[in-house]
Amino acid sequence: MKAFPLDFHVVDGVWHPFVEDPIPYSDGAEAESFLEEIFENTSDLTVDSPELALAIKDWPSQYHLSPLRANLLRPLGIGGTARVLELGCGCGAVTRFLGENSGHVVSVEGSPARARLARMRCGDLANVEIVAGNFDDIRFTAPFDIVTLVGVLEYAAVFWRRNGNPFEGMLRFAWENLSPNGVLIVAIENKLGMKYFSGCTEDHLSMPFPGIEGYPDDGGPRTFGRSELIGMASRCGFSDFELLLPFPDYKIPSTLINGRFTSAEGCREYNLVDWCREPFRDYVKEREHLFNDQLALASVAKSGLMADFSNSFLLLAAKEPFGEGSAVRRPDWIAKRYNMLRRPEYRTVTTLLARDGTPVITKERVNGPRPDADSPVRLSVAAERAFIGGGKSLFQEMLRAVRRNAGGEKRFQELVAGWIDHLRSQKIPGTNLLPPSHVDCLPGNLILDPAGALHYVDDEWHWHEPVPMDWVLFRGLFVFWLECRLWIERSPLRQDSRLADFLSLSLKPAGISIDEKRAEELIGFEIAFHEAVSPFPPIGYLDLLRGSCGETAPQGALPPDGEAGLAAKVEDLFQSGEVVPALSLAGDIAEKHPDNAANW
Repeated sequence: MKAFPLDFHVVDGVWHPFVEDPIPYSDGAEAESFLEEIFENTSDLTVDSPELALAIKDWPSQYHLSPLRANLLRPLGIGGTARVLELGCGCGAVTRFLGENSGHVVSVEGSPARARLARMRCGDLANVEIVAGNFDDIRFTAPFDIVTLVGVLEYAAVFWRRNGNPFEGMLRFAWENLSPNGVLIVAIENKLGMKYFSGCTEDHLSMPFPGIEGYPDDGGPRTFGRSELIGMASRCGFSDFELLLPFPDYKIPSTLINGRFTSAEGCREYNLVDWCREPFRDYVKEREHLFNDQLALASVAKSGLMADFSNSFLLLAAKEPFGEGSAVRRPDWIAKRYNMLRRPEYRTVTTLLARDGTPVITKERVNGPRPDADSPVRLSVAAERAFIGGGKSLFQEMLRAVRRNAGGEKRFQELVAGWIDHLRSQKIPGTNLLPPSHVDCLPGNLILDPAGALHYVDDEWHWHEPVPMDWVLFRGLFVFWLECRLWIERSPLRQDSRLADFLSLSLKPAGISIDEKRAEELIGFEIAFHEAVSPFPPIGYLDLLRGSCGETAPQGALPPDGEAGLAAKVEDLFQSGEVVPALSLAGDIAEKHPDNAANW
C-alpha cells in the first residue's frame, strides 16, 4: 500500500505513484481532448463560469462543464476550513466547487488523463491536490472532515481490488479516513428510480430494467434502493444519516428535497412533487415514455414513497450522530431549487423551510454582479413570503386533465379559463395590459389552494413596462405545449398537436385568439426576454411556430428539400444545442413519413 505523499511524486502538478497503477476509465479520447482544449483556452474556470457553460456541446461536456453539477453540494454549507478527501474526482467539476469552498482538498482519480484534466480545471487553486492512483492502494496519514463518493460507489465491483464485498469495502475505506465528527457524502443513482420504470435505460449498462430486476448479471456497476444503501452504510460503521433527493438526478440537479419531509402528509402539505418538474433524461439514447413521470411521482408520493422512487440519492453518513461539531450540519430546510442557467446576475436559490413551525419561502441571489440598469427585466428577490400549504400547481392540474380519458378537454379548458380570469382581475383598468410583475404569471407559477383559488407564487421577474395579457397567455401555453407535447399527442384532447391548434383549443372558449402574425410578434417579446436573462441562444421559436402552424405534406410524401435537407435541419438544431426542437422535428417527420420512421 502506498503512503500519501511519501510514495508519490509530482508530475505536471499531479501526484503520481512511483509505480503507476491506472484505472482504464474514460469518456473517450475525443471527449477528453475537447475538455483539454476548453480548459487551456478559458480564462474563467470557476464552478459557475459562463464561458464553460457556453462551451457545452453534448452530454459528456455537459457533465463536466455544467454549473448544475455543483448544485449537489451547494446547500450543505461545507466550511472554509474543512479537510476534504474526494474519491474519484473525474475531470474536476466537483473538485472545483470543493476547492472554492473548503480549506484543503485531496482528490484521487484513477485515470492519469482525467487527473491531469482535473488539475487543469483547478490550476489556480493552491489548496487542491490531485492524486493519480487507485485509492484502494493508498494510505493517508491524517483523517479528513469530509469524504465524498460522487458517482463512484456504483463502480466498486469493477475497480475495487481488496477482498470481500467491494461496495462495503469502499464504504469502510471512507469511514477509516474520517475524523470522529466526519461525514461521508455519497451521490448515486437509485436502482428503483422512477425514470427507470417509465422507460429510461439504466445509466451505466445502457439496458432497460436491470436494476429493477436486481441486476441478474454478476459484476459490473450497480446501484441500490434507499433501504439497501443506508443499511450497507450502517454495517460499515456509520451511525447517523440524512437523505437528500436530487432532481432530476444527482448528475445535473436543480432541486434537492429533504428526505425527512417526504411522508405522504409532507408531500401533500409542501407540494413537493411540483419542485421536481425537470424532464427525467436517458443519458444513453432517446428515451421511451411508458407513462408520465411527474404524475407517477405524484401518485407514489401520496403513499409516502417519494424517496423510494427518487432517481438519485445524496446520502450524508456521519461517523457519530450529527451535532454542533459535525463537519456537515443536519439540513434544516425542506426543499431547495437553484436557477443557475441564467446570466450570473440573475442566478437564485429558492428555499422552502419551516420558520417557527410555519412553512415559508425565501429567495436569494447566488453570487454574481448586480444586474445592468438598462436591462429590460428586473429580478425581484423577496426575502421571505408565505407558503400556500396543501396547494396544487396549475401546470400539473392541466397535465392531469390532458391525461384523462374522458372529460379532459372540458377540464383543461376550465383550468385555462380560471387562469384567464385571474389575469383579467389583475389588468390595468381600461387596458389589456398587466402590471410588469406579471410577465411570469404562468401555470407553473400558479398554485390552486384547497379552496380552488389561484395564487401567483413566484413573481421574481418584472418587465420594464406593462405586459400584454396575450403575451403571458402565449408564454404559458407555449411552455406547456413544449413540455407536454408528447402527452397532448397521446391524449383524446387532440390528435393533431400543432401549436396553432393547441392555442385555439385553449383560448377559444374564453373568446381570445392569437393568430400566426400576432404569435410572431409575441415571439419577438419572448426572444427579448430570453436574451436579457440567459447567456444561451434562444430556441427556434419561429421554426417551432411555423413548423407547427404551417400546412403539412401529404402522408408519406417528402417536403421539397428532400430527406437530406430534413436531416441537415435536425443535425443543425442538435449542434446548436436546441435538443427539444430537434427531437420535435424528428418526431414530426417520423409521424408524417411512416415508411422511413425507423430511420428517424
